Amino acid sequence: MKTEDINALQACIKLEDDQIYCPDLSSEISSQGYRLGQEQELALLFLDVRDYTSLMEKNNGYDVLFVIRHFLSECAKIVRACGGQIVEVAGDSIYAAFGTGTTPAAAVQAAYDAARAILSLLGSFNEKRVTGNCSTVLEAGIGIHKGKVVVGMSDLTGKEQMTVMGLAANIAARIQAETKTLNNNLLVSAEAGQLIFGKDNRYSSAALKLRGISQPVGVYLLGKPYRTDAKAIPAVQQDLSFYMAIAG
Repeated sequence: MKTEDINALQACIKLEDDQIYCPDLSSEISSQGYRLGQEQELALLFLDVRDYTSLMEKNNGYDVLFVIRHFLSECAKIVRACGGQIVEVAGDSIYAAFGTGTTPAAAVQAAYDAARAILSLLGSFNEKRVTGNCSTVLEAGIGIHKGKVVVGMSDLTGKEQMTVMGLAANIAARIQAETKTLNNNLLVSAEAGQLIFGKDNRYSSAALKLRGISQPVGVYLLGKPYRTDAKAIPAVQQDLSFYMAIAG
């Protein structure tokens, strides 16, 4: 597509190099196309510290903030060491992407390696009482999925930063949220897991009905139960859109 054609766009399109261009909506008369980003197939990791609000309520807030910041800082180092990039850090959570310039299988393996290292770090935090004056055990849940996303740059905060958006990212985030329902701190989508585990069926699995997703999403349960909650949250306590069917 020629530049003059991009300037006259009426809807978003993908070019041969996977670059995505959209109409420029910054003014009533579009003078040029807006580059949304490039479509890539990546592995996506979402991490969330569990019961953050409860931690803040039961402990000195400053202690909690110090511990969470220290923990997330170490998590970010692990992500980068495994070849990933931090997309966003928000309060008690991290969103990271893996796989730029590599294969989907290598991307998933890197994300999985990072997740295992993070959970090992979490164990050390609790065993060595790095949690300081916090009386509650620190817990975190991780969800991993892979799929096509649009990688671009945004300056919404006044400073350009990487954005990674798409349905695959939404699914990864919702998988992470289900770590509470399944009482397992590491869930990997079957679509991602099969790239590194093949047809190995020794892992526990489940089929999740995720909110906003029409088809069930298979996941592997690759972590451990949360220390602070020996029982999974009964499905009847969840919104019906979160209905879960154990597959094996």
